[in-house]
Amino acid sequence: MPQKVKSQFVVHQVNDKFQKRYFVDSNLNLQLEIIDISIKNTDTKIEIMLHENSKCNLNLYILNKSVKKNILVQINHESNTQSNVNVKAFSSNGGNIKINLINVAPKGKEKIEQNQSINGVIFDERSQINVTPSMLIDTNVIKATHAVNIGNINPEQLFYLMSRGINKSKATIMILKGMFSALANKKTTQNLYNKAIVFLNKMIKRK
Repeated sequence: MPQKVKSQFVVHQVNDKFQKRYFVDSNLNLQLEIIDISIKNTDTKIEIMLHENSKCNLNLYILNKSVKKNILVQINHESNTQSNVNVKAFSSNGGNIKINLINVAPKGKEKIEQNQSINGVIFDERSQINVTPSMLIDTNVIKATHAVNIGNINPEQLFYLMSRGINKSKATIMILKGMFSALANKKTTQNLYNKAIVFLNKMIKRK
């Protein structure tokens, strides 16, 4: 008879220097929601150790106006494990975001699934989002995917909304709100969602 899978939901807000290590026990599904809306330089390091028959979903939000933010995420897999990392980064006013994602699948381990998805929005020419997605794979029994999309707001979506009489700032916020659905749909993260939307409004506000 299969063992019951337990779920653990964890929420963190990054303020300055954030370092966490998570040990995910067998038959545990860890859901991490981490958001950085600090107006200071931040340094984030996250290490996740997956034991056999465990799973981790990490949603990471980085909102940056004018400062520097460094993010390192490393996930170490055992057999029969799965990790899903979704990063959403926003940079304006010369802000600089550096993201390094590392998935490790050691030799001799099997039935591993690891997925990385990174979406970044840059609001001006002075801002940067630099991404290094790494998958250190030493086994053949694995399923791995990664996707990176860094750029400006989709001009077609923006044009469509503006053609309906919505000004550019409101249209931009409407598009960006869709990237925060994981926060908006949970009572435990509704407060963070509201803070993120306020911060986004400041990021796109004209000088």
